[in-house]
Amino acid sequence: MGYVAVVRRRLNGLAALVSVTFVVLLVASLLTEARILLAKESILTGAAGLRLVGS
Repeated sequence: MGYVAVVRRRLNGLAALVSVTFVVLLVASLLTEARILLAKESILTGAAGLRLVGS
């Protein structure tokens, strides 16, 4: 994603959304316990789905 954004000077919205979601889930997995992580993953996935449906 970063390479394409730099070379073409355009940011792909879907790629950015997936990348941000991945990073947030990675940080959450390092900072919380497993039961909370399951709930956070469901909430973030649902929010990302609603964002995609709304666009």
